[in-house]
Parts: sequence; structure tokens; C-alpha cells
Amino acid sequence: MAEEILSQIPKGVTIDAVTNGIGTGGTLIGVGKVLKEKHNPNIKVVAMEPDGAALIKCGEFSHHLIEGISDGFVPGIIERHRDEIDDIVRVSGEDAVAKMKELARTYGTFVGPSSGANWLAADRIRKKHKDVKNVLTFFCDKGEKYLYDHFKNED
Repeated sequence: MAEEILSQIPKGVTIDAVTNGIGTGGTLIGVGKVLKEKHNPNIKVVAMEPDGAALIKCGEFSHHLIEGISDGFVPGIIERHRDEIDDIVRVSGEDAVAKMKELARTYGTFVGPSSGANWLAADRIRKKHKDVKNVLTFFCDKGEKYLYDHFKNED
């Protein structure tokens, strides 16, 4: 995946940060390592965790609305590569669902809550770190399975 991403970065554009929710941790760690080695040695690698289920940052876990991430354990790849994560951003499930709906209404991008959370994490990273202009994140889910739960009362 990282090599494909590298091939698609426009000439003259530098990715300053990469963020993703932690499922297995493989995407964030793998892409982060390759981008650091081949693209930008100063890139920030940032994990996104749900509020209340911030196992990496705080050791906390409770039910949350962002499916597919923070499943009640810290994945082995994260334990082995924890020193490669530069920051952790926490996002509430309610904010992730609201952003998911906004992405559908505004951009026609029909994704799920983890994608909404990833968008929010990327935006927060840009605001937090003044040296960060371009943030890479991932939309890893489709919105179809969330139609009933999150879109049932929409106009």
C-alpha cells in the first residue's frame, strides 16, 4: 500500500503527517515507516483512538461507536512499534458519526464512522502542529452497513 501511495503523491507535495485508527495497527505502522524512509524523514505518525477506548494512550476501554478500531486490546504491532507513533488523537464516536454524515451530504462520500474519525484526526493534527500542512489518512469503510443505525432519522 505504501508504495502505491508514494507513486500517487504529486511532485512537489510533501506529506507531513499520516494518521489512522488502530485496528491491527498494520496500516499506520507500515505506511508510516515507508513514508519516513522514502518520502519525509520528519513525517509525524499519529494514531487515532476513540474517546473512552484509548487503550494506547490511557489504557481505557469502553463501548464506542467507531467500529473496527480499539477492540479491547493493544495489537502486537503497536506494542512492538510504539516508539514510532509520534502522537495520539482521541475522537468521540458522536463526532465521528456527525462527520460521517457531513461527508455523505457535502461530498457524496458514503463512508462509516471510522472514516469520519480519521478525517477529524487529520484536521486536528493540522491545527495542533503548525508545521503540518498535508495529512494522509484513510477511508477504510463503506457507509452501507450504517444506514439503519446512523441515517434512519435523516431528512
